[in-house]
Amino acid sequence: MSIKGRAKRIRRTRPVDAGPTRAHPEESFGVLIRDLHRSFSRLLQVFLAPHGITTAQWFFLRVLWEADALSQADLSDRVGLTTPTTVVALNALEKQDLIKRHSHPTDGRKTLIKLTAKGRRLERVLRPFGQEIFEIAAHGMSQKALDEIRRVMQAWRANMDSWYLRKGT
Repeated sequence: MSIKGRAKRIRRTRPVDAGPTRAHPEESFGVLIRDLHRSFSRLLQVFLAPHGITTAQWFFLRVLWEADALSQADLSDRVGLTTPTTVVALNALEKQDLIKRHSHPTDGRKTLIKLTAKGRRLERVLRPFGQEIFEIAAHGMSQKALDEIRRVMQAWRANMDSWYLRKGT
């Protein structure tokens, strides 16, 4: 079904969250998720700024802390950002002496991205920020509520991933 056809069908059907408890449009799931993402990103930037790291750079560092010496393409895929964004972030990280680019030992077409000692040391400083930000967001919430939120978010992600797989995109 085309995008236009799907949009028409959606307009004719009752929304999943319809009824007397349906939120005001500014409190819809989409708006809340977008706003929450922005809030997490802004707070992360507050924590990272004193260290000269951007939010985009943070995502690349986190992946490299887990699996160093990745190809630029693999790193871009794991972070989920486009190639141009990856290049900009990696250029800045290299300029800060946090990563080095190396030729792949068996495939000359590939470039491997490796952390420098300075990039590795930064992990001890920056990695706790993720947990600290989460603790700020989860303040006053029970473990049961957090577990339910995680379950719902995982289900939404799985549903969307399966849609992409079915559509072949």
